[in-house]
Order: sequence, then C-alpha cells, then structure tokens
Amino acid sequence: MRYVLIFLFGLLFVHPLSAQWTDPTLIIEPVKLPDEPVKGRNSIPSLPARLPLRRLENGFIENAAVRYAIQHLKLEKFDDPEIDKALVVLLKYVENEQLRNLVSSLKKYAHRNVTGQTRALQTLQEYISSDSAKFYKYHDTLSLEDDVYQNTDLQTFVNYLRQDSNYLWLREADRDSVFMEVANLGDHAIHFWTNTGKTSYHRFWASNKLGDTIGTWIQVLPDGNRLKIHVDQGVYQTFGVANKNVDAPETLDNAIGKEYFAIAPVKVGELSRRYWTYYSEVEVAISQGMLANWASGGENSLSLLSNLRYYLNYNRNKTSWENWMHYRLGFMKNGSENIRKNEDRFEINSKLGQRALKHWYYTAQFNMLTQLFNSYEYPKDEERRLVANFMSPGYFTLSL
Repeated sequence: MRYVLIFLFGLLFVHPLSAQWTDPTLIIEPVKLPDEPVKGRNSIPSLPARLPLRRLENGFIENAAVRYAIQHLKLEKFDDPEIDKALVVLLKYVENEQLRNLVSSLKKYAHRNVTGQTRALQTLQEYISSDSAKFYKYHDTLSLEDDVYQNTDLQTFVNYLRQDSNYLWLREADRDSVFMEVANLGDHAIHFWTNTGKTSYHRFWASNKLGDTIGTWIQVLPDGNRLKIHVDQGVYQTFGVANKNVDAPETLDNAIGKEYFAIAPVKVGELSRRYWTYYSEVEVAISQGMLANWASGGENSLSLLSNLRYYLNYNRNKTSWENWMHYRLGFMKNGSENIRKNEDRFEINSKLGQRALKHWYYTAQFNMLTQLFNSYEYPKDEERRLVANFMSPGYFTLSL
C-alpha cells in the first residue's frame, strides 16, 4: 500500500513536467492585463478572485466602543509621562488575546474537572483511612503510634496531590466567589456572596410601585453561581381602603371627645444628682485540648480562667474618691494530673483626692495585693508543699 501511494504521488509531478520534456521549444507568452476593471454582463466591475484576508484589530473585544477608544488612546499623548506609562502597561494586557484565551481555558477546565477531582481525592483518602484501620486491627503487635502504612504508594500519591501548587491554585480559582446585591423598588437591598461552597438563605422583601411588599427567601446554592427565590406561602393581595362615594357627612358613633385635644399640664419632675457611680466587668474563659491517636506527643488539657473587676466611684464638689477591686482565679488540668490552681490574684485600690487648684489634687492612695486560697508546689515524685495562703504573703502600699 505504501508503494502504491508513492507511485500515485509521483504521477502528480510527472504529468505537468512531461509537456516540457516532449516540447522543449514551447514558450508561453505573458498575458497583458487590461488597464480598466473587467466588466460583467451588467457592466458592473467584478471583484478579484481572491481578496487579502485582514483581521479586525482587537476583534475579540465585543464592545465596539472599547475598540475605537483603544485606537484613539494609542495615538494620544498626555502631558504627564506617568499617565502614558500606565496606559501602555494596561493596553498590553487588554490587547493580549493569548492571555485571555488561556485564562478562559483554565476557567473552563477548573469548572469541569476540579469538582470531580476533589471528590475523587476525598474517596481515596477515605479508602486509605479505612484500609489502614483494618491493617492495624489484624496486626495486634502494631500500635497506632508506629509509622506503618499498608497503602504506601497510594498515600504518597494523595499527599503529592494535596501539596501540588497547580492543583491548589485551580481549586481556589474554581471556588472564586462573587459579591452580589439585590434591591427592590424601594432601594432596600441585601448583599451576599455566591459560589461559597455551601447553601445559605437571605430574607428579601420584593415590592411594587405602590409600595406593597411580599416576603421572599433567596437561596444561594453551593454549586456555582445559582440562586433560587422562594415566595412566602399563604400570601394574597387585597385593597386596604375601598373607595366609597359619600353624599352627606355621617356622624361617627365612636367619635373622639374634646378632652382628647385638651393640652395636659406639664409635670415638672425633681432633678437629683448622682454622686456614687458603680459598674462591674466579668470575664470567663474556658479552653480544652484533646489528642487522639497522636504520634508526636502531647497530653489532653483543660483550663478555666475567671476575671472580675468592680468599680465604685464618688464625686462631689471638690472631693473625688475612686475605688476598684480586681480578682483573677484560674485552674488547669494536664493529662492524668489532678486539677491545679494556676492563677489567684486579689487586688484592691482606693484613691481619695481633694482639689487644690484647677487640675491639681491633694491625693492619698491605698493598695492591697494578696491571694484568697492556698497555693502549692508539686515536686516530681514528692508530696505537694504549701507555699502561700491568704495574706501570706500580703502587700500594702500607702502613698500621699
């Protein structure tokens, strides 16, 4: 078959050349073209057989106004050279059709394949976890802390995909969300993000030109930029006021009496000044850490910290008295150890001032610092030892 094709291909060249071989004296005279265009039957000049193909500049931009603006901007020069430089940088991006096609191809690829790839990666990881659990179950000599895997190749492959920068970039690009705003005729709008990977609901009131509203729910679907609008059930429209032609005024049975329009006397209350002010702040923080099948060390932990502040102030004429109390108490438990106290601080401050000048006071200040409960040391392999209790130690400070 190959030789047959070569033979047929050779005949294509032998046939036109044979005329030259048979009559070497044959001379082909050049044909002179007419000076005027060739006319047809209807005396209309005919077009040439082939026209040069000229592509529209920036034809991939759909907006024609943008194309014309780009042509004019290329010829325009600004007084500020920074403006010209910035314009050149952005024009290179706008006219780069290859970059636009590349980004479009990447978006299409990510939209079609990344979701399935993520689901496949999750399937492989679930299989590795279940298969490894079965492997440890039938090998009693191994513990979960031993660095042994039955599916070493599969685990290596999955770890590579999870750390591959290209795969991570495509996955995040496919999850790119869009910020949207939905408004009714009354210019009341709600804002939300789409393509977030989860379902969410937003309350929206649709209205007409008369101001009538109906309650709706906008459901944002997780897979792509899709929305669903749900209208409240059991809603119907009716006119609140019916038009009625009244021939003569009628007397109202439940007319408002004159006493309704009478001006009531103003009651002047008694003003009093507060010299004492007080307020408090309470904080409670709880933290817990739990480790299960953890091979790198560590223990479970539980901690509790409370913070109490109380303020009591007095201010009258030239006398100012500020008082505040601060108490911190915390407990911690690590691993199998018993619960222990790790914070115990009780502090009282009192400051009494008498104004001497405009911004100057004669002031006396008192401070006390101690703890309320016993504190212990916990030496290793020994009994705990008492190291402090209430007012032992205790600190007092008096300043004038």
